Formats: sequence, structure tokens, C-alpha cells
Amino acid sequence: MFHRVEVVASTDSTMELARGVDAGTIIVALEQTSGRGRRGRTWFDGGGGVAATAVLEMASEDPLLSTRAGLAMAAAVEPWLDRRAGLKWPNDLVIAERKVGGALIERSGSRVHVGIGINVDRMAWPAELENIAASLAEVAPMATTRLDVACSLLSAVDRCMRAPEPATREAWGARDWLRGRLVRIRDREIEHLGRIVVIEPDRHLDLMDAEERLVRVPAATAEIVEVMSLGHRLGVGDPDRR
Repeated sequence: MFHRVEVVASTDSTMELARGVDAGTIIVALEQTSGRGRRGRTWFDGGGGVAATAVLEMASEDPLLSTRAGLAMAAAVEPWLDRRAGLKWPNDLVIAERKVGGALIERSGSRVHVGIGINVDRMAWPAELENIAASLAEVAPMATTRLDVACSLLSAVDRCMRAPEPATREAWGARDWLRGRLVRIRDREIEHLGRIVVIEPDRHLDLMDAEERLVRVPAATAEIVEVMSLGHRLGVGDPDRR
């Protein structure tokens, strides 16, 4: 799918840099100083990671595009893990209960930018991120470099963007980090508390509430507000925000 890779040492944002390149290009940066996350959030870089934006030309919508981006992150880092990487819906990369990467999709007409950030060798974090974020160097049993992860990510993006839908859904299900966890989900103005039963990433999130009722929340309007620590029971204990 890609015919050109551009690598820069540092940039404000690979998403912004990608605006001036042709489809079929991937921009890779070893540092970005003003990265963006979902819902207008800031993506903290601080060095020690890999940031990339793949530029695609897509005449029609792919409802699994965000899922494919998440799977590309997982596939990129799994050579250095002794387990499958976890994916927190919709597209956060989670290893050892901490966030190691994230993805962002932006579309303008037929042009699609798929942004991915992975923490590789950073060892110190701001106080507000100490228990939330991590790098591969902190959680992976095998050492790697940013160059190795960047190369792995390039081939993973290509594979995952071309994978058939059934294989994509199966790969997602095997890495669904939220399954079985107690969560608080907001659906527009309504909040639901329950344990995740299954997530169809582009369709709906199913959870079991305290009355053992199955609640189905549309993926298009769902937002994960809280994820409780493992072992929490419905209505018991304080939530652990993640």
C-alpha cells in the first residue's frame, strides 16, 4: 500500500507533516513535540518513542480502520513480548496494565491519516502519568531500539490495512484488554456501569450490569469513562481511573 517512507528526527506532529505528502506515504518521527490524541487530547511524547502517520486514499469508509491501526501497533511490538499485546477499545496499546501506545484517525474527503505513537525507551514520566503510561523498555522482556520498532511498525501497518475483515475481527478479539473488566461507559448523556462481555469495535460494546442485564452500547456514541482495577465487583470499592 505504501511506496515512500519519510523519516525525520523531530517534528511538531507527524499528522501535520503528512498534510503535504502524497497518498501511499508514511511519515516517521523519532520525536514529536505537539502530538495529538483522541477527542482533542495532547499526546505526550517527551522523546524516546516512535511516531508515524500513514497517508491513505480511500474512496469509501472502512469501519475497521481504527481497529486496524490498533492491531498494527500490537503487531509492531509483539516480537519483543512474551505475550499478546492488549488493545483497549478503541485503539490504545496496553502492556502490563499500562498504556504504551495510541492511534488517531483523521479523514478529509477521500484522504485518510492514520497516526500512531509508541513509547519505546523512555524511563521517566510526569507525575500524572507515572501509573498510566509505560514504554517497551519498562514492560517488555526483550530489549529493542526505536529503529527496530519503526521498521516493525511499517510492515505491520501494511499487513493490517490489507487484512481481510474476518481475520481483523479475530485478531482484535484475541487482544481485547477490556473483556471481563468492570467499566463505566458514557453513551451521550447516559452512563452505564457493568462488566464487558464482548466488544465489536465498530458496532457495539456489550456489558453485564449489577442486575445481570445485558446492556448494548453503540460504538459510535460510546466513551470509556473509567476502568476499574481487576478484582473489583459491581458496586464495591473505588474505581481506579485509567
